[in-house]
Amino acid sequence: IVVCRAPAADIPGSVPLGVSADDGESFSMSPISFEYTQPATFTSIQPGHGPESGGTKVMLVGTNFISRSSAVSCLFGSNRVVCRLVSSEELICETPAMRPGRYEIKVSFNDVDWLTSPLYYRFYQQIDIESAVPSMASCDGGT
Repeated sequence: IVVCRAPAADIPGSVPLGVSADDGESFSMSPISFEYTQPATFTSIQPGHGPESGGTKVMLVGTNFISRSSAVSCLFGSNRVVCRLVSSEELICETPAMRPGRYEIKVSFNDVDWLTSPLYYRFYQQIDIESAVPSMASCDGGT
């Protein structure tokens, strides 16, 4: 196995993939290509908060959301969840169970690189309502 780090590219697009074993004097070219994409940007999250029990479907909105596989994931803090890519501008994920607090969101479109978004999600303490007394009143309110 050969592991390489992709250098920066000036423009997005597909490039040929080759390997050199002699400091770049000659290359063995592969039929496999590598694709550079525009960096994703993140503009909003809806909703921005939910219960600590998780299970809330969250939509992240932005630009340049591209994936060549089903490997789209989000990190809420350090908890990874799989997401569904809806379009190049929307992805949906379901929140994990988390302790109450505000968590940074990171996204990966290839399961290797994690992009830090400027977005946060707040988990709040879930409150269970067992009863209401009285359980009815006039529409005039004030009860």
